[in-house]
Amino acid sequence: MTRFWVHMVSHAKMSARDAKTIDDLIDRFPLLLDKNLPYRHWKSESFNSQEARTSWVPPDILPLP
Repeated sequence: MTRFWVHMVSHAKMSARDAKTIDDLIDRFPLLLDKNLPYRHWKSESFNSQEARTSWVPPDILPLP
């Protein structure tokens, strides 16, 4: 989960280089506040699996940006 959120925030920052604050970034990417965002990319059973708790499991619905 941590790796996913780090990736998404990094992607947002790269896409909005002129955003000066986290509030600016959230204004442009409000989806970063969506706690269900990972489930757009992984099936629940994949994201919450024992394997995913110990290693990286690639998205099985939608690739990460």
